[in-house]
Amino acid sequence: MTARLECAKRHLKDSQTMRNKILWSDETKIELFGLNAKSHVWRKPGTIPTVKHGGGSIMLCGCFSAAVTGRLGRIEGKIYG
Repeated sequence: MTARLECAKRHLKDSQTMRNKILWSDETKIELFGLNAKSHVWRKPGTIPTVKHGGGSIMLCGCFSAAVTGRLGRIEGKIYG
């Protein structure tokens, strides 16, 4: 958080032309079932959802700039870093 604040302070007086050149990106992991998963679905009365061996997860990555929003993409496989 401190590093982000310092970066924002350094670029506070940048021109709009300079800001238009910045591309922001982020990725997130969404768990389909488990502690971090919350889903709201309509089910027929009496049905019970079941999951065997965990429900898995998906990784999504997206980007945007001042001019445009990029596509949201699914990341297949594992990310090592």
